[in-house]
Amino acid sequence: MLAAHHGEAALIILQDRRGEVDLVVSDVVMPVMGGIPLLRGMQERELDVKVILLTGHSFEQRLSDIPVGKGSLLRGWLSKPIQIEELTGLIAQVLEE
Repeated sequence: MLAAHHGEAALIILQDRRGEVDLVVSDVVMPVMGGIPLLRGMQERELDVKVILLTGHSFEQRLSDIPVGKGSLLRGWLSKPIQIEELTGLIAQVLEE
């Protein structure tokens, strides 16, 4: 498991470890760079890593131009507070795809 305190740090890690990371679980709201700009940065850099976003806010409209599901980097999102069973179930589902 790798950790980053914000999206810019995550992008650096993902570029440096290209091909080594299977899944990114990110909060939408973070300092410096949040989860949505991180997702867009990953797409721009063609980093083929599955993403799950977590949020305490409604952000569906902000993702209207980003496909969700198989064939997309964004594989799902969960609203906080998160139930651990829901998160682990989604992680397992995404990693099995």
